Amino acid sequence: MREKERIKELKEIVEMDIIVCVKKIPDPEIPPAKFKLDMESKRVIPPEGIPPVINPYDEQAV
Repeated sequence: MREKERIKELKEIVEMDIIVCVKKIPDPEIPPAKFKLDMESKRVIPPEGIPPVINPYDEQAV
């Protein structure tokens, strides 16, 4: 009985919340020729009509 109580205590101590930040990016499968660059802001302008996707590295984290 004592062992079960100890296990319960340990589970309460180990319990935690995990937060993962996820970023939307232009689809990396789109050919590079379809992207435009804004040289002033140094940003990629994705093609119109193509929705962003979750960063593959972020997807692995989830």
